[in-house]
Amino acid sequence: MESHGADMGVSQEIELKLVFDPAEGEKLRGAGFLASGTSPSQRLAATYFDTPDQMLRAAGFSLRLRREDDRQVQTVKASGSAAGLFVRTEWERAVSGDSPVLDPETDPLHKRFPADRLAALRPLFRTVVMRDRRVVEQGGARIEVAIDNGEVIADDSYEPLCELELELLSGPAHALFDAARALDAIVPLRLSVLTKSERGYRLADKVDRTVAKAEPVDLSGAADIPSALGLIARNCIRQIRLNEDIFLSSGSPASLHQLRVGIRRLRSALFLFRPIVRNDPRYRPIFDGLRELATVMGAVRDLDVLIARCGPRVQEELATAREEAREKAVMTLGLASTRHLMLDLAQWLALGEWQARAAAGKWANQPPVEFAAHALRRCRRRLKRAGESWTKLDCSHRHMVRKEAKKLRYSVEFFASLFTGDKAEHRRAAFRDALEDLQDDLGALNDLAVAPELLARLGMADALPEPSRRKQQAMIDSAGRKLSTLLATKGFWG
Repeated sequence: MESHGADMGVSQEIELKLVFDPAEGEKLRGAGFLASGTSPSQRLAATYFDTPDQMLRAAGFSLRLRREDDRQVQTVKASGSAAGLFVRTEWERAVSGDSPVLDPETDPLHKRFPADRLAALRPLFRTVVMRDRRVVEQGGARIEVAIDNGEVIADDSYEPLCELELELLSGPAHALFDAARALDAIVPLRLSVLTKSERGYRLADKVDRTVAKAEPVDLSGAADIPSALGLIARNCIRQIRLNEDIFLSSGSPASLHQLRVGIRRLRSALFLFRPIVRNDPRYRPIFDGLRELATVMGAVRDLDVLIARCGPRVQEELATAREEAREKAVMTLGLASTRHLMLDLAQWLALGEWQARAAAGKWANQPPVEFAAHALRRCRRRLKRAGESWTKLDCSHRHMVRKEAKKLRYSVEFFASLFTGDKAEHRRAAFRDALEDLQDDLGALNDLAVAPELLARLGMADALPEPSRRKQQAMIDSAGRKLSTLLATKGFWG
C-alpha cells in the first residue's frame, strides 16, 4: 500500500520466517544461492514499548524504536502470524530521540486507544541482532533474505535469537517455500510461530514454560470458510511448534502430550473441512503425514500414562522402553521430512488449490457459522452412530467412540466464537461439560485396554493387575450413561 500521511508509511509484508540452530549461522550465510549478493552486516538495536498491563499486546499491536545505522525508525505492527508465513500491516516513520512519537493524525494507535493510555507507554524489552541482508532471484521471484543473529533482553534475562526471514518482493509466493526447502537441505530450518515481540513478551513475563496448551480460536474475523480453516489450522500449528521446541530442549512429558494434542486437533480440523479440501491432491499426503507423526509421539505418551499407573519396580523396567520411544520421537522430529511436512502444510494453507475450488464451488457464499453448525451436527451424528448398542461394543469399537468424541470436542472449541449471546454460551457450557465427563470415562476405559497390550509387547504381561470384571463393567455402564446424557443435551449451534 502507499503512504497514509506525510510521515507515517503503511505497507503489507509477506514473509516466511524460520528458525535455525545458532551454531549453523555461518553455514547458512554461505549456503547455495545466498552465497552471492552479500552485503555488510548491520547492527539493529530495537526497544519495544507497551503499557504496564500490556495494552498493545492484548490488542494485537507492537510498537518499537529501532536504531538502523544512523537512523532511528519507529514501527507499529498489527500482528498476523500465520504459522511461519507472516502477512501483516505495518506503519513506519523516522524519529529522533529514544521515545515514541505518536501523531493523532497518522498513526493507528490513536485511532484505537485513548491518549491518556498511550501516555503510559514505557520500554519493556530489547532485541539486539546482527543482520545479514541480501536480495536474490529464485524461482522467478525476487526475495529479500535476512539472517538475524542476536538476543532478546528483558531486564536481566536474555535468550538467543536466530531467525531467517524470506520476504517476497515480487513474483510468485510459492518461491518463498521453494527457497526455504533449498536452504533446509543445507541447514535444518523450522517454521517460526513467534514474532520478535512475542519472544520479548514471553521473556519479560518471566514464565518458566514447560508446556504450551491450545490457545482459543477466534473466528469472529473469518470472512469465509477458507479463512476459518486457515485460522484454525494455524492455531494448531502454533501449538505443535511451541511444544516441539520445548520437548526437544527439555524432554518435558507435558510438552510431548500437548504436541500430540496439537497434531490431533489439526487432523480433526482437516477432517471437519474435508468436504472442501478432499479433492486437493496435497490433502491426503499431508493428512497421512500427520497421522504417522502422531503415531510416533503417541508411543511415548502411552508409556508415560502406563508408568504413572505402575509401582516403582515396574516403572524402572519401563524406563528403558520409554527412553527408546523418546529417542525415536526426537529422531523423527529431526528428520527433513518432518520439517518439510510443516512447510508443506503452511504452503498448502496459504496457496493450495482447494482455495480456488472453495471460492468457485457451493461453499463460496456460505457463512462460516452455517458451515460450523453443519460440521457440529455431523460430528454428533457420527458419535451417536459409533456408540449405538454401547454395552455390546468391544474395546476396539469403544476406542472408535472415544475418537469421535474427541473430534466433537475439538469442533466445539474451534467453532465456539461463532455462536455468541447468553443463550448460546449457556448451552455451550452445558454441552462442553457433558462432553468432558464422557471423555474422562472413555479415557479411563482406553487406558485399561491399552495397558495389557503394551505390557504384553514388552514381555511384562503380568506387571499390572487387571481390574475385576465388576469394576470394568461399572466403568462401561458409567460411560454409557454419560454418552446418553451428552446426546440428549441440546446443541448450542441452533
